[in-house]
Parts: sequence; C-alpha cells; structure tokens
Amino acid sequence: MATHRPSLLSSLVRGTLAGLTGGAFVGFAGENFDLPHTGDDWADRLTLGAQWGLAHALAARRGLHGIPAIGAVFAAVYGGDLALSTALGRFHPEQWDQEDWTADVLDKLVLATAAGLAYHLLFAPRRRPEDEEREQERERRRRGHQFSGPVAIGPTPTTSWGH
Repeated sequence: MATHRPSLLSSLVRGTLAGLTGGAFVGFAGENFDLPHTGDDWADRLTLGAQWGLAHALAARRGLHGIPAIGAVFAAVYGGDLALSTALGRFHPEQWDQEDWTADVLDKLVLATAAGLAYHLLFAPRRRPEDEEREQERERRRRGHQFSGPVAIGPTPTTSWGH
C-alpha cells in the first residue's frame, strides 16, 4: 500500500520535529533516570536529535522503516558525527577506552531510536482516503488489460450449439 508522499520540505520539517522530540525525550530520561551518556548538554542533544530525525525522514522517503532504517541512519549519522566532531577537536576517540566507546555508542543509538520512533509514530505521513482511491483506481487500470475471468470453452448456459 502506498502512502501519501509529502514534499521534500515537508519531510525535512517532520524529521526535524521528530528529532527534537526524540532528543528532548532522551535528555529528560537521562536527567531523571540517571542514564549514562556522553555529557552532551541540551543544545547538543537537541541538535543531534534533529540530525537523527532528518536522517529518518530521508530514509523513510527511500522506503526504509523500522530496524533497517535505524541501522542505516545510525551508521550514516554516527559515523559522520564522530568524524566531524573529531575534526573539530570536540572528540578525541583515540583516547577513549572501552567504557567511553560503549557509553557514546549506546547513547547515540538510544537517541537514533527515539528519533526514529518519534518520526514513525508521530510525524510520518498517514494514508489519506484520496490516496486509497487513487491506489484502487491504479489497480483497476492495471487489471483492465488483464483477463481476470474464467475462460469458457464449449457451450455455456447462455449459448447453444444451434439446437
């Protein structure tokens, strides 16, 4: 079933809102439930959340959803974030031990997942009645050039052989 495909701008706005929502949720949970995280402040967390949300919106436009989307988004955004932050001197992963790596990866994975859930549950476009009608019409046209009824060979109840 096809869903209404919004414009690119609409997808980017939806993704940003989803990422901010996911970032706020993870920030709130981290502060209130003493979850380990990499020490990002709220502005960093919301900015990162917006990046994750944008990536989820773009992945959804390409047909990725669920766990495959989270995996693809995580690989792209985490790798890019790590490279950029290292280049800017914010991170020094060469000095990290296993605990630092684990905390960073898990923190970002939770953020990616929260942004993805927010996107797919709250901000993804929903199927509209006119989309359903268009889909049914396309299906009727597609079937229109295919014979879908039984093939009658020989006499049928409505015909005779001349008797």
